[in-house]
Amino acid sequence: MFYMCMFFCTNFNAQTAVQYINAFIQKSHQINHSSFTLEYKERMNNKLKHSKVYIKLQKKPFKTYVKQDFPKKGLEILYVTEANNNKAWVNPGSFPWVTLSLSPFSSLMRAEGHFTIFESGFDYFAQIARSFLQHQDQLNFKIVKTVMIQGQKHLEIAIDVKDYQIQKHTIQHLTTLRKLSNKHKVAEYRIIELNPEFSSFSTSFKVGDQVRIPNFYAQKMSITLNVKTKLPSKVRVFDNQGLFQEYTFSNLNLAPNFSLQDFSSENKQYNF
Repeated sequence: MFYMCMFFCTNFNAQTAVQYINAFIQKSHQINHSSFTLEYKERMNNKLKHSKVYIKLQKKPFKTYVKQDFPKKGLEILYVTEANNNKAWVNPGSFPWVTLSLSPFSSLMRAEGHFTIFESGFDYFAQIARSFLQHQDQLNFKIVKTVMIQGQKHLEIAIDVKDYQIQKHTIQHLTTLRKLSNKHKVAEYRIIELNPEFSSFSTSFKVGDQVRIPNFYAQKMSITLNVKTKLPSKVRVFDNQGLFQEYTFSNLNLAPNFSLQDFSSENKQYNF
Protein backbone atom coordinates (compact mmCIF):
# COMPACT_ATOMS: atom_id res chain seq x y z
CA MET A 1 0.00 0.00 0.00
CA PHE A 2 2.85 2.36 0.91
CA TYR A 3 4.61 1.80 -2.42
CA MET A 4 1.36 2.27 -4.35
CA CYS A 5 0.84 5.60 -2.57
CA MET A 6 4.40 6.63 -3.36
CA PHE A 7 3.87 5.82 -7.06
CA PHE A 8 0.61 7.74 -7.38
CA CYS A 9 1.84 10.69 -5.32
CA THR A 10 4.99 10.97 -7.43
CA ASN A 11 2.99 10.69 -10.64
CA PHE A 12 0.50 13.35 -9.44
CA ASN A 13 3.38 15.65 -8.50
CA ALA A 14 4.91 15.30 -11.97
CA GLN A 15 1.56 15.92 -13.70
CA THR A 16 0.96 19.02 -11.57
CA ALA A 17 4.46 20.31 -12.36
CA VAL A 18 3.81 19.86 -16.09
CA GLN A 19 0.48 21.68 -15.77
CA TYR A 20 2.20 24.68 -14.19
CA ILE A 21 4.90 24.68 -16.89
CA ASN A 22 2.15 24.69 -19.53
CA ALA A 23 0.42 27.56 -17.73
CA PHE A 24 3.70 29.52 -17.75
CA ILE A 25 4.09 28.97 -21.51
CA GLN A 26 0.55 30.13 -22.21
CA LYS A 27 0.80 33.18 -19.93
CA SER A 28 4.10 34.24 -21.46
CA HIS A 29 2.58 34.39 -24.94
CA GLN A 30 -0.27 36.59 -23.68
CA ILE A 31 2.04 39.37 -22.49
CA ASN A 32 2.85 42.28 -24.78
CA HIS A 33 3.88 45.01 -22.34
CA SER A 34 5.91 44.61 -19.18
CA SER A 35 8.50 46.23 -16.96
CA PHE A 36 10.67 44.48 -14.39
CA THR A 37 13.99 44.31 -12.63
CA LEU A 38 16.24 41.47 -13.73
CA GLU A 39 19.19 40.29 -11.69
CA TYR A 40 21.24 37.58 -13.33
CA LYS A 41 24.36 35.47 -13.23
CA GLU A 42 25.87 33.92 -16.34
CA ARG A 43 28.94 31.75 -16.62
CA MET A 44 31.49 33.31 -18.94
CA ASN A 45 35.14 32.28 -19.15
CA ASN A 46 34.52 29.84 -16.27
CA LYS A 47 33.34 32.62 -13.93
CA LEU A 48 29.85 33.75 -12.96
CA LYS A 49 29.22 37.33 -14.11
CA HIS A 50 26.65 39.22 -12.04
CA SER A 51 24.44 41.95 -13.54
CA LYS A 52 21.32 43.88 -12.57
CA VAL A 53 19.11 45.82 -14.96
CA TYR A 54 15.72 47.49 -15.19
CA ILE A 55 13.77 46.72 -18.37
CA LYS A 56 10.78 48.19 -20.17
CA LEU A 57 9.54 45.83 -22.89
CA GLN A 58 7.00 45.83 -25.69
CA LYS A 59 7.03 42.65 -27.77
CA LYS A 60 4.97 43.71 -30.82
CA PRO A 61 6.31 45.76 -32.45
CA PHE A 62 9.49 45.13 -30.51
CA LYS A 63 10.71 48.00 -28.34
CA THR A 64 12.86 47.94 -25.24
CA TYR A 65 14.60 50.25 -22.83
CA VAL A 66 17.28 48.84 -20.52
CA LYS A 67 19.09 50.62 -17.70
CA GLN A 68 21.89 48.84 -15.91
CA ASP A 69 22.44 49.20 -12.18
CA PHE A 70 25.39 46.81 -11.94
CA PRO A 71 28.19 46.39 -12.98
CA LYS A 72 28.02 49.49 -15.24
CA LYS A 73 25.70 51.84 -13.39
CA GLY A 74 24.07 54.30 -15.76
CA LEU A 75 24.50 52.27 -18.94
CA GLU A 76 21.34 52.61 -21.06
CA ILE A 77 20.07 50.82 -24.17
CA LEU A 78 17.08 51.78 -26.27
CA TYR A 79 15.87 49.81 -29.27
CA VAL A 80 12.81 50.51 -31.39
CA THR A 81 12.00 48.36 -34.41
CA GLU A 82 12.61 50.25 -37.69
CA ALA A 83 14.03 53.30 -35.89
CA ASN A 84 17.68 54.41 -35.99
CA ASN A 85 18.32 52.07 -38.94
CA ASN A 86 17.37 49.14 -36.68
CA LYS A 87 20.29 49.91 -34.40
CA ALA A 88 20.19 50.43 -30.66
CA TRP A 89 20.96 53.70 -28.98
CA VAL A 90 23.59 52.98 -26.34
CA ASN A 91 24.65 55.35 -23.60
CA PRO A 92 27.72 53.62 -22.12
CA GLY A 93 27.50 55.71 -18.94
CA SER A 94 31.28 56.10 -19.14
CA PHE A 95 34.00 56.87 -21.69
CA PRO A 96 33.63 57.83 -24.57
CA TRP A 97 30.66 59.76 -23.02
CA VAL A 98 28.72 59.84 -26.28
CA THR A 99 25.65 57.93 -27.45
CA LEU A 100 26.53 55.07 -29.79
CA SER A 101 24.38 53.40 -32.45
CA LEU A 102 25.06 49.67 -32.45
CA SER A 103 23.57 46.56 -34.00
CA PRO A 104 22.02 44.35 -31.30
CA PHE A 105 24.14 41.54 -32.75
CA SER A 106 27.43 43.45 -32.68
CA SER A 107 30.39 42.20 -30.66
CA LEU A 108 30.19 45.25 -28.38
CA MET A 109 26.52 44.61 -27.58
CA ARG A 110 27.16 40.92 -26.91
CA ALA A 111 30.45 41.14 -25.03
CA GLU A 112 29.02 40.99 -21.53
CA GLY A 113 26.31 38.34 -21.61
CA HIS A 114 24.71 35.26 -23.15
CA PHE A 115 21.78 36.87 -24.93
CA THR A 116 20.74 39.72 -27.21
CA ILE A 117 18.07 42.24 -26.22
CA PHE A 118 15.60 40.17 -28.26
CA GLU A 119 15.66 37.43 -25.60
CA SER A 120 14.43 39.85 -22.91
CA GLY A 121 11.35 38.87 -20.95
CA PHE A 122 9.83 35.43 -20.47
CA ASP A 123 9.34 34.11 -24.00
CA TYR A 124 12.82 32.65 -24.43
CA PHE A 125 12.56 30.31 -21.43
CA ALA A 126 8.95 29.57 -22.32
CA GLN A 127 10.27 28.21 -25.63
CA ILE A 128 12.88 26.14 -23.82
CA ALA A 129 10.19 24.81 -21.48
CA ARG A 130 8.04 23.90 -24.49
CA SER A 131 10.96 21.94 -25.97
CA PHE A 132 11.25 20.05 -22.67
CA LEU A 133 7.56 19.15 -22.73
CA GLN A 134 8.03 17.64 -26.18
CA HIS A 135 10.43 15.08 -24.64
CA GLN A 136 8.73 14.26 -21.35
CA ASP A 137 9.79 10.62 -21.52
CA GLN A 138 13.42 11.74 -21.26
CA LEU A 139 12.95 14.07 -18.30
CA ASN A 140 11.68 14.11 -14.73
CA PHE A 141 9.38 16.95 -13.63
CA LYS A 142 8.92 17.55 -9.92
CA ILE A 143 7.53 20.20 -7.58
CA VAL A 144 10.34 20.48 -5.05
CA LYS A 145 8.82 22.89 -2.56
CA THR A 146 6.47 25.77 -1.92
CA VAL A 147 8.02 29.12 -0.99
CA MET A 148 6.63 32.54 -0.13
CA ILE A 149 8.24 35.51 -1.88
CA GLN A 150 7.06 38.97 -0.91
CA GLY A 151 3.87 37.47 0.48
CA GLN A 152 3.01 35.49 -2.66
CA LYS A 153 3.01 31.72 -3.05
CA HIS A 154 5.56 30.20 -5.41
CA LEU A 155 6.32 26.65 -6.52
CA GLU A 156 9.87 25.55 -7.22
CA ILE A 157 9.75 23.09 -10.11
CA ALA A 158 12.77 20.95 -10.97
CA ILE A 159 13.28 19.52 -14.46
CA ASP A 160 15.97 16.84 -14.65
CA VAL A 161 17.29 15.25 -17.83
CA LYS A 162 17.69 11.50 -17.41
CA ASP A 163 20.57 11.14 -19.86
CA TYR A 164 22.32 14.47 -20.48
CA GLN A 165 24.97 14.12 -23.17
CA ILE A 166 27.38 16.22 -25.20
CA GLN A 167 27.05 14.99 -28.77
CA LYS A 168 29.20 15.59 -31.83
CA HIS A 169 27.34 16.90 -34.90
CA THR A 170 28.60 17.23 -38.44
CA ILE A 171 27.35 20.38 -40.16
CA GLN A 172 25.36 19.46 -43.27
CA HIS A 173 24.52 22.96 -44.54
CA LEU A 174 26.03 26.42 -44.22
CA THR A 175 24.69 27.91 -41.00
CA THR A 176 25.40 30.36 -38.19
CA LEU A 177 25.83 29.91 -34.46
CA ARG A 178 22.48 31.60 -33.81
CA LYS A 179 20.63 29.34 -36.25
CA LEU A 180 22.32 26.24 -34.81
CA SER A 181 21.38 27.35 -31.30
CA ASN A 182 17.73 27.87 -32.29
CA LYS A 183 17.58 24.52 -34.08
CA HIS A 184 18.89 22.51 -31.12
CA LYS A 185 17.29 24.70 -28.41
CA VAL A 186 20.56 25.29 -26.57
CA ALA A 187 22.27 28.55 -25.58
CA GLU A 188 24.68 30.04 -28.08
CA TYR A 189 27.28 30.54 -25.37
CA ARG A 190 27.09 26.88 -24.35
CA ILE A 191 28.10 25.92 -27.90
CA ILE A 192 30.96 28.42 -27.70
CA GLU A 193 32.10 26.89 -24.39
CA LEU A 194 32.14 23.40 -25.85
CA ASN A 195 33.85 24.46 -29.09
CA PRO A 196 36.61 26.97 -28.27
CA GLU A 197 37.73 26.97 -31.89
CA PHE A 198 34.43 28.75 -32.66
CA SER A 199 34.74 31.52 -30.10
CA SER A 200 32.49 34.27 -31.47
CA PHE A 201 28.74 34.88 -31.45
CA SER A 202 29.12 35.80 -35.13
CA THR A 203 30.56 32.37 -36.02
CA SER A 204 29.45 30.78 -39.28
CA PHE A 205 29.81 27.06 -39.89
CA LYS A 206 30.70 25.40 -43.15
CA VAL A 207 29.75 21.95 -44.38
CA GLY A 208 31.80 19.27 -42.63
CA ASP A 209 32.54 21.24 -39.47
CA GLN A 210 32.40 19.12 -36.29
CA VAL A 211 30.48 20.79 -33.46
CA ARG A 212 29.83 19.53 -29.92
CA ILE A 213 26.27 20.27 -28.76
CA PRO A 214 24.30 19.18 -25.66
CA ASN A 215 21.24 17.03 -26.30
CA PHE A 216 19.20 19.35 -24.03
CA TYR A 217 19.39 22.99 -22.96
CA ALA A 218 20.29 21.95 -19.42
CA GLN A 219 21.10 18.91 -17.36
CA LYS A 220 18.81 20.40 -14.73
CA MET A 221 16.58 23.45 -14.67
CA SER A 222 14.86 24.96 -11.65
CA ILE A 223 11.90 27.27 -12.29
CA THR A 224 10.29 29.10 -9.37
CA LEU A 225 6.79 30.06 -10.52
CA ASN A 226 4.44 32.58 -9.00
CA VAL A 227 1.20 30.63 -8.48
CA LYS A 228 -0.93 33.71 -9.15
CA THR A 229 0.79 35.15 -12.24
CA LYS A 230 2.05 31.77 -13.56
CA LEU A 231 5.35 33.53 -14.35
CA PRO A 232 8.85 32.79 -13.03
CA SER A 233 10.46 34.78 -10.28
CA LYS A 234 13.64 32.75 -10.75
CA VAL A 235 15.14 30.44 -13.37
CA ARG A 236 18.31 28.46 -12.68
CA VAL A 237 20.12 26.42 -15.32
CA PHE A 238 22.68 23.72 -14.54
CA ASP A 239 24.86 21.60 -16.81
CA ASN A 240 27.61 19.07 -16.19
CA GLN A 241 29.91 21.89 -15.03
CA GLY A 242 27.49 23.36 -12.48
CA LEU A 243 25.50 26.60 -12.52
CA PHE A 244 25.36 28.03 -16.04
CA GLN A 245 22.66 30.71 -15.74
CA GLU A 246 20.47 32.26 -13.06
CA TYR A 247 17.78 34.91 -13.63
CA THR A 248 15.75 36.58 -10.88
CA PHE A 249 12.72 38.73 -11.81
CA SER A 250 11.26 41.31 -9.44
CA ASN A 251 9.14 44.49 -9.48
CA LEU A 252 7.09 42.95 -12.29
CA ASN A 253 4.41 45.16 -13.87
CA LEU A 254 2.28 43.47 -16.54
CA ALA A 255 0.19 46.57 -17.21
CA PRO A 256 2.61 49.48 -17.47
CA ASN A 257 1.10 52.66 -18.82
CA PHE A 258 3.71 53.19 -21.53
CA SER A 259 3.67 56.40 -23.55
CA LEU A 260 5.60 57.26 -26.71
CA GLN A 261 8.24 58.82 -24.47
CA ASP A 262 9.05 55.50 -22.81
CA PHE A 263 10.68 54.36 -26.05
CA SER A 264 12.02 57.69 -27.28
CA SER A 265 15.66 58.77 -27.33
CA GLU A 266 14.33 62.28 -26.61
CA ASN A 267 12.96 61.24 -23.20
CA LYS A 268 14.30 63.79 -20.71
CA GLN A 269 14.74 61.09 -18.09
CA TYR A 270 17.16 59.21 -20.35
CA ASN A 271 20.69 60.24 -21.24
CA PHE A 272 21.03 59.52 -24.95
